[in-house]
Amino acid sequence: MNQKTVHITDMDLSGRGIGKFDGKAVFIPGAVIGDTVTFETVISKKRYDTGKLFEIITPSSFRRDPECIASDKCGGCVFMNVTRDVELDVKKRAVESAFRRSGLKNIGVSGILSGKCHAYRNKAVFHRGDNNKYGFFSAGSNKVYSPDSCMILPDSFIQIKNYTEDYFRKHDSLVPNSIMIRLGDNGIMVAAEVESFGASIDFLKTLKSEFSYIISVYECIGYPTDSAARFRLTDGDEFIEISFMDNRLRISPRSFFQINNEIAEAFCNEIIKELSPVVGDLILDLYCGIGTIGLSVARAFKTAKIIGIEINDSAVKDARVNCSLSGITNAEFICRDAGSADYNGLMPHALIVDPPRYGLSDSMIKNILKISPKKLIYMSCDPGTLAGNSVKLTDGGYRITKCIAGDMFPFSPHVETLCIFEKI
Repeated sequence: MNQKTVHITDMDLSGRGIGKFDGKAVFIPGAVIGDTVTFETVISKKRYDTGKLFEIITPSSFRRDPECIASDKCGGCVFMNVTRDVELDVKKRAVESAFRRSGLKNIGVSGILSGKCHAYRNKAVFHRGDNNKYGFFSAGSNKVYSPDSCMILPDSFIQIKNYTEDYFRKHDSLVPNSIMIRLGDNGIMVAAEVESFGASIDFLKTLKSEFSYIISVYECIGYPTDSAARFRLTDGDEFIEISFMDNRLRISPRSFFQINNEIAEAFCNEIIKELSPVVGDLILDLYCGIGTIGLSVARAFKTAKIIGIEINDSAVKDARVNCSLSGITNAEFICRDAGSADYNGLMPHALIVDPPRYGLSDSMIKNILKISPKKLIYMSCDPGTLAGNSVKLTDGGYRITKCIAGDMFPFSPHVETLCIFEKI
């Protein structure tokens, strides 16, 4: 065993400590900035090594004891062993680093939006593991860890998980592959992933009768968050509802909605601030989902016209209903692939995009450059794809005027980014 000593001078977005040994960067899970540690090299590459932490010789002043006793087993919350200030700084710098690696050297992040860290998630999917226990995949593994508690989830989610495990210990029936739980203002929706419809009807009806806050139960064929998943209502309401930016939004099981309501609203307020003033202008909201951003903008600028485009038909149906629920009359929503839609004749003042993790396709970027809005507002959940897209957009005649990060997922290895582009 060849143990080496290194001082940790930085951290990456995965929560690994970074030091330098023999002229190479070494990434060490479990180490935090300011630590001096011993480690063993487990993977050696030409430009960097990955190490296994053995001992913390001198702990960092930024190190803290994780609030969650299972943080090392679960692996989802990689920043629980370091102060929040360090976590936020690492995430902010991760965005700036992504731009630098793409060749955009002078893009700074002006700030990072942050909020509550406890019970912030409005959605979770529990996977079935050994002995029909439900939980989350441990980091870098397909092994499921079943938590007794989880500080980033509402207590009700763990109650439902525990009841599910207890039910299938007592009943000889087909066990769901996963359980999706979503929280609305009016109650909770549960979807059980099954091999065939009808397999979990008894369980779901019993579950709903056990907890008064469950208002909707579904069976689902396919992974619940997959766009191809098929849902069938078993009992209760078809939708949950949520109040967001003074609008009333309904959410169906297939529709996307941001995990963290507080930070999502903070981003919407930033978008409205960047768009102001808007008088009688057209604004396109692409990858609009259930209208989360578009309806917020429509309420803020009542003389503007908002057109949302989204490929998920379930989300578009929700968006149209949400217009009515919220009393919005200056927005419309179209079910179409934003990347291949016909934008001929449209001359928007601004264009908002909130694409999936893989970012904008080349065809979508070509469409944006053809539409040529004065302002482009880009919401991204992946700094790498944002940076790659930004190179093509700046080459096409845009400049980045502002970049704001947001801690949508406290403690986790993820960061959301809002980037403002203006036509040169």
